[in-house]
Amino acid sequence: MARGGWVYVGRAGNKPSAGEKSVITAACEKVIADVLKPRFLPKIRPTKFNYPIAIYGKWHGNRYRLITRYRSDDPRSYEPEFEAPFARLETLAGTLSTCPTTDIRANGFACFNASRSRKPLS
Repeated sequence: MARGGWVYVGRAGNKPSAGEKSVITAACEKVIADVLKPRFLPKIRPTKFNYPIAIYGKWHGNRYRLITRYRSDDPRSYEPEFEAPFARLETLAGTLSTCPTTDIRANGFACFNASRSRKPLS
């Protein structure tokens, strides 16, 4: 038997239907507009370093990602703007679950597992 080879194990995660995607997108856009933007980005405050200019979400494969877009006015920066995802939502057996891509608590956000309860994940 060969060791260390690559093996295809199938598609990762469950693929949501078009109807489920539209429901998830609408719910996430509402949370972004009603909670995240007013609390963490009430207005754009330019600084000497990178500063956030937008919070939005978009689909990446089977997952919905929450993204912060940053701007840098430093002339030495590689790109004037870049995006950094801070959370992703993944469907698991018909329920929606969050999978943090970074330490979300350090950024001031709470991560919830919607399939079980509304208690923050530890």
